[in-house]
Amino acid sequence: RAFHMYRFKTLPVEECIAFVYPNLYALNNMPPNIGQRGEDGRIVFPPAISLSSEKLQRSGIFVLDTAFGIFVYIARDTAPNTIQQLFGVSAQELAGSTGPVAIFDGGDDEYARGAYALISGLQTDRWHKYLPVYAIIEGTPLDAVFFSYFVEDRSRNVYSYYEFLCQLQRSVSAKVK
Repeated sequence: RAFHMYRFKTLPVEECIAFVYPNLYALNNMPPNIGQRGEDGRIVFPPAISLSSEKLQRSGIFVLDTAFGIFVYIARDTAPNTIQQLFGVSAQELAGSTGPVAIFDGGDDEYARGAYALISGLQTDRWHKYLPVYAIIEGTPLDAVFFSYFVEDRSRNVYSYYEFLCQLQRSVSAKVK
């Protein structure tokens, strides 16, 4: 806890926001300019989706951008050749990985090039210029780490974000009356 408190105090505001409410991007149907600099000089990212497991598709690949790392979540029904093109290894080899992984530039594959551009863009858009990339395949033990960032989902002992806001509103309303 002390490490996270110290790191949280030293992060720029944008990084703090990413730590509290990370960005989740779907790698399906990415425009070709993702990861490149736009007209305003900023890196172009796909639209972020809400941090809810309802938004995940059975055959998609998703990128979660936190302040401390980038998590690439690979759904169970993702094509094996897509995984091979992104990471250069099979799904079975990737499932055994618990440390940072390398993303290939994709070569001739447009999808892999877009994913590489997005992740490279996320890394260069940070103040410390490098975020480790972790690949998580659905059903592996690292699943819990990935879903721990999903603040809009309800867990056993904690309200979802929406439920928390409703509870807060009820508490304030009760005190005002």
